[in-house]
Amino acid sequence: MAPIQIKLSKGKLLSFSLLALIFVALGIWLFLKPVDSNQLITNPYIIKAVGILSIAVFGFMGIFIIRKMGDNSPGLLINDEGLTINTNGVGSDKVLWSDITGFKELTVSGQKLLTVVVKNPDDYINKHRNPLVKKAMTANYNLYGSPISITANSLQINFNALNTLLVDKLEEVKKMA
Repeated sequence: MAPIQIKLSKGKLLSFSLLALIFVALGIWLFLKPVDSNQLITNPYIIKAVGILSIAVFGFMGIFIIRKMGDNSPGLLINDEGLTINTNGVGSDKVLWSDITGFKELTVSGQKLLTVVVKNPDDYINKHRNPLVKKAMTANYNLYGSPISITANSLQINFNALNTLLVDKLEEVKKMA
């Protein structure tokens, strides 16, 4: 099989970074804004906590997105060995075709994800040294049945085309085995 490279979409990443910047600005505004008695929530601690949470979450996402914008490696590489997924913030994950049993489509918070179902999820979790990454992958495994997922949000391909491509390639690999 000829390798297929799907690039990261710099346009999508730019849009997401601008959205993250807006939410960081909103968080700063909430943190600094004086409480008004006509507001729905008048507890200043809750308002400030929401502001801090917005700054932290969307600031982290913004940093990740900006780093990805400078990344010229493919967002997804499909070859004879398997998949190399470079859409997340933890670096590339190589998933071997021999480990993949299928793909599952999910929607989480309105975002479509393609879960890569593998025979040995613990191996993929344990290869990461970062405890936060391990916790996130374990949570994904417990919630969705696999520690590995792919989103088309940052790729130069739409979700349905990505899903079809990967399912077809898996079938092709199974026939050759």
